[in-house]
Amino acid sequence: MSHKARLAGLAAGLAALAAAAFVGLSAPEPVLAEHPECEVHALGELSAEADTPLTASGRWTTEDCDSRFRSGSDAYTYSFAVAAGGRVRIDLASAEADSFLYLMAADGSRIDDNDDGAAGLDARIERTLEPGSYLVEATTVGGRGRGPADFSLSIARLSCAPADLGVLVPGPGLTASGTWTIDTCGSTIVSDHPAYNYTFVLAEPGRVRIDLVSEHGDPVLSLASPARGVIGANDDGGGGRNARIEQYLLAGPYAIEATTYLQRDLQPLVADFELVVQIVDEAAAQQRFLLKIEESLSPDEVVAGEPFAVDYRLGNLGGGDLPADAEVIVYAVAPRVFEAIRGIPPVLLHPGASYHSSPAVASADSVSTAEIGPLMVVMPRPGPSWVFVAVVAFDEEDEELAFHGLWRNVRVVSGPTFGPATVTVDGADYLVVAVADDEGMVTTWVVPAAAPGARVDPGVRARAIYAAAVRSLVLDDA
Repeated sequence: MSHKARLAGLAAGLAALAAAAFVGLSAPEPVLAEHPECEVHALGELSAEADTPLTASGRWTTEDCDSRFRSGSDAYTYSFAVAAGGRVRIDLASAEADSFLYLMAADGSRIDDNDDGAAGLDARIERTLEPGSYLVEATTVGGRGRGPADFSLSIARLSCAPADLGVLVPGPGLTASGTWTIDTCGSTIVSDHPAYNYTFVLAEPGRVRIDLVSEHGDPVLSLASPARGVIGANDDGGGGRNARIEQYLLAGPYAIEATTYLQRDLQPLVADFELVVQIVDEAAAQQRFLLKIEESLSPDEVVAGEPFAVDYRLGNLGGGDLPADAEVIVYAVAPRVFEAIRGIPPVLLHPGASYHSSPAVASADSVSTAEIGPLMVVMPRPGPSWVFVAVVAFDEEDEELAFHGLWRNVRVVSGPTFGPATVTVDGADYLVVAVADDEGMVTTWVVPAAAPGARVDPGVRARAIYAAAVRSLVLDDA
């Protein structure tokens, strides 16, 4: 089979890979499948040509048939047939009403619905349809109380064929550019996001870098192969909001989806992008700087509202120096937390350099320096949480040069946990224990040793807790 034939099957839709996993699962029985009192308007068979849509127009008068799914809303129902499967877009537009679309099988069971998927308040459903008969309900969000309104309906086949970039060999690479707009084909993964699809053939095995860059969009990349399906996806890996996939690939055909997270109903979106696919010169790359957080360390459990230290080891594991004008920042981020150390001199991070913020994270060849110290973090609320420690470097134009970070899970509790500990207050022994639940909320028990069910005086309770906490958290840790 030729590369083009294999790619045609691959580019038919990355989403089909996910759909195949659910073949055989049963669907619920259709609800409200028949409304014999309401006319179904037949639109006919959808043409195989992309520029020959099925169309209809009408007016919600407030006295029309009830919607099958939206109480108090007028609705018109249309039928159409698909002879050849493919990508189909259904648009419902109204200048006076907030339109809402439902797509159903011939028996009335719901397949999909949409509100505001097109420009403004217009509705849009875009998906791949198999051959068969379908129903569309055109209704409104506001209901009859918003008054009469005109509408127009369009059902069109889309031409979303991938663009062939050619054969990738060492050198400048393969490039493409385009503009995401309201009319761009939707992503095969999330149809609300506009997307372009591309194919290329890698002539020889090698490390490949794919960059998707946009000033106004939020690029997202997906990479697939005929043999392995989806093999890569990335958002924000290329600096800022740009996307990057870099991995070793075997020779053969590949498909790329270039999309954006900014949805089309917000602008409507117009955002330019550039795509670059190139083979990485691995020997040259190893001679560049490579900043990494080599290790991070923080307590496994912390108390909400109390500061704690996050230590780390920072190094340049590459073979080159940073630009002299680079800005290097180390920071810790957590829910509602951002703590940073700015102004680390690039000259410190020469090839092979490694610095630790405390002896607890030191290695055999790391050293300490006044410019690199612990990050102090305060968690605002109890519960399961995390801390991310990262290094980022920018050039003089604020373009990202390097980024790396490490995650650590942290349990945040509402107060200290300790015990069980036995303490003596006014000659009587008490068992004291403070335990956190799954959400980090701490409950403290004070139990008289001689009479476990007896009531404990509040003053005695407070003194017992204080004594147990000092013993467990101060003396035992000394």
